[in-house]
Amino acid sequence: MKRRSIRLPITSALAGLLAILLLGGCSTDRITAPGPPLASWESLTLLMGAAGDTLAIATDGSLTYRSAEGEAVAGLVSAHRLAALETTLAAAELEELEATDPPPGGGRVRVVSAGRARGFEWATPEQLSAEQEALLERLAALRAFARGEASERVAVLTTEPILAAARAAVLARRARVVRSQDELIDVIRSELGDAVVLLPQIDFEREMLLAVFAGCDVHPGSQVEIGRHVSRTAGGYLQVGVTVYEPPLDCGGQEPVCPAQIVRLPRIETEIFFDWEWVATDCPTESGAAVEAHEHDSGALARCASSRRTRG
Repeated sequence: MKRRSIRLPITSALAGLLAILLLGGCSTDRITAPGPPLASWESLTLLMGAAGDTLAIATDGSLTYRSAEGEAVAGLVSAHRLAALETTLAAAELEELEATDPPPGGGRVRVVSAGRARGFEWATPEQLSAEQEALLERLAALRAFARGEASERVAVLTTEPILAAARAAVLARRARVVRSQDELIDVIRSELGDAVVLLPQIDFEREMLLAVFAGCDVHPGSQVEIGRHVSRTAGGYLQVGVTVYEPPLDCGGQEPVCPAQIVRLPRIETEIFFDWEWVATDCPTESGAAVEAHEHDSGALARCASSRRTRG
């Protein structure tokens, strides 16, 4: 697919400031959790017969909510909520399910694991066991977040760039959270390679660092940036936007790069997820700035413009 080049305004970083909303209707596979998938299922789905809406949670915690009117919302379930779902699901009584609509006045919970679909359905609450009710309560809480009915508020933090390196020693995409001097020394020694490192004094009792590495398979002249605003999202985790700006291969005069960036922000003890995206740019001008975009699409963010791409 041919990629279009667009220039995104700096304010696009604010797109992640809503509670559990990311991009309406867009896939959440842009989000990478710091570790392997946490859930044992392939998909966990709540279908409400009366409301006609659907809540689906994948093994990596990515959440998709679709209303009866077709409105789609994407989000992410924090790891501790995902673990709680796992525990509650293990205690619930599941049975084989046929591919039919849920009861009109009730609903259905459907779990797919190893290609096998099981779950339970109900027409009235009295048909549910205590364990099934417990699972339904957890799913209903996540559904409330997706529908915008939850009271939990979002905390927005501002990041401060303190280092940008073009030739890091990290070959593949990676992100690190640095909360101590020892961890910072490890990043400098093992991951920044021959880069000249001049960092300000960091008070790790009050601050922490985020380090991102785009890897070495990006085009020459590429850069990586962490968003200036990060959002503590419904569910208690921190969502960090990371953008890799990548010019075409045929720009000329560009050295191969393995770009990296380090930012600091107030210290918080919470789970952190990195939301990666790639943006195609034009070749840099002599001043180093990107050439004016071929096409400016003011609705690109809402519609997942084709100039954005995801690498798994």
